[in-house]
Amino acid sequence: MPILRSILIILLTILLIHLFEVTSPRNHTPAAVIPEDTLLVIDSIQAMQRDFFDLEVEELFWKNRIAIAREPSFILTANLQDSLITLDMQGVPLHRARISGICISRGLNRIRYTPSLLKWLDSPFDLKSQSATVPKEPIQERYISSRRDAETQLIHLRDPEDSSYVSITMEFSRNLTLFIKQAENDSVNHPLFSEININPDTSITVYVSRIDALTFFRALPEKTGLVLRM
Repeated sequence: MPILRSILIILLTILLIHLFEVTSPRNHTPAAVIPEDTLLVIDSIQAMQRDFFDLEVEELFWKNRIAIAREPSFILTANLQDSLITLDMQGVPLHRARISGICISRGLNRIRYTPSLLKWLDSPFDLKSQSATVPKEPIQERYISSRRDAETQLIHLRDPEDSSYVSITMEFSRNLTLFIKQAENDSVNHPLFSEININPDTSITVYVSRIDALTFFRALPEKTGLVLRM
């Protein structure tokens, strides 16, 4: 009986192999079936790796902010994770704006979650040049002696009469281009990284309200740094 059973098993195996060869296309290797539990473990490990990478980026962000705060200088901080962009002076926020939309270039998106991004964000970016679609009004320095004097001399940011579309182009070190643009609708709240630009360069476009875009452009001096978190 054991011999007969072995013969039957062998015959059955040969039959199954034959049926598989007949019903399967030629030169086709069957795909490996991964158990669902294994897929869940792989997804969990990948999520943990992304979380750890985000913590490394956040560590660089705060390290650079602390380093800049030790110097009497202006700094622009773009926290894309929290959708905030801030103008600081020696670590003290002067103006903060909510980002309503973000668009990153394909070249920058390609290095997401890679060591290359950590190296790129390792130190603050230095502003090389800036331009905009609106004129840059000089900042006026005023001295006040009392609260009443401050109330009478308070000057509000004036909107240009032509109401031109506000678009700011800022060229930074390490080939970074930052565009600050007026959002068409201030109430629109796009998801983070809602768009990927087809350009292969390293550029980021953020959309803020018109008054915020004007404030940043008019307040930014020629020597400005940028601390980026993405």
